[in-house]
Amino acid sequence: MRSNGDSTKPRTRLTGSEPGASVKPGTDWASLGWLAIVVAAGLAGYQRFMHLVFPNLKPWQYQAVTVCVGTVAAVLGTYYATRKLSTALAIHAEAERRLALEQNVLRTVTDNIPDSIFAKDTEGRYLFTNKAFATLHAMKSPNELLGKSVFDLFPPDRATALHTEDLLVMRSGGTAEETERTAVDTDGNVKVLLTTKVPLIDSSDKVVGIVGVHRNITRRKEAEQKLRESEANLALAQRSFWKCGNRLAQPR
Repeated sequence: MRSNGDSTKPRTRLTGSEPGASVKPGTDWASLGWLAIVVAAGLAGYQRFMHLVFPNLKPWQYQAVTVCVGTVAAVLGTYYATRKLSTALAIHAEAERRLALEQNVLRTVTDNIPDSIFAKDTEGRYLFTNKAFATLHAMKSPNELLGKSVFDLFPPDRATALHTEDLLVMRSGGTAEETERTAVDTDGNVKVLLTTKVPLIDSSDKVVGIVGVHRNITRRKEAEQKLRESEANLALAQRSFWKCGNRLAQPR
C-alpha cells in the first residue's frame, strides 16, 4: 500500500558527509589570473626600480642583485605556499576525521537495530546495507552485497518485480511506499516483513536512488491471527450457547 503522506514528501537526503557524496575539484581561474597579473607587475616594477635606483650597475652587479632578490622572493614564496599547504592538509585531516566518526556512528547504529536497512543507486545496485539485511540474505558481511542488485539475490521474475517497484518509488517525487512481503531466513522460518521505501536525493534535490527498511512484523501478524481465531471461537461458542438456551426454553 502507498502511504498518504504526499504533502510531507518523505525523502532521504544525501549530504556531503555521507557515502556516495563527493566534491568535484575545480580550477580557480580567477585566482590564477590575478596571480599572473601580480607576478608580471612585480617583474616590471623590479626592472623599473633597478634602472631608477642603480642606473650605473655593471652587468655582473645587476645579475648579483637579481639573484639575491630572486632568492629572497623564492624563500618567501615557499614559506607562504608551505603555510597554505599545511593549513589545507589540516583542514582535510579534520574533515576526514569527522567523516570517519560520522560513518562509524552510522554503522554502529544501523548494525545494532533489528530492522534491515539498505540503500540503492538508480541502477538498483546496493550502496549500503546493515548486518540485519546481510543476515536476511545469508551473507556474512554487509560489504558482500555492495555493488550487487536484486537480480543477484532473487529469481528473475521476483527481481524484475522488485526493481520495477524501486523505479516507481524513485519517480514518485517523495511518496513513501509501504508493502508487506514474506521472506525465508537462514533457518527456514517464514517471516512477514513490512517494507518502507523512500527516494534518496542529493543536495540539488536530484533523485540518486532509494532507501528502504524491512521491519519484521511476524509476531504482530501471528498475534492478529490468534486474535481472529479467538474471536471466531468466541462467536461459535456464543452461537452454541444460544442454540442450547433456545432448546431448553422450548416446552416439551
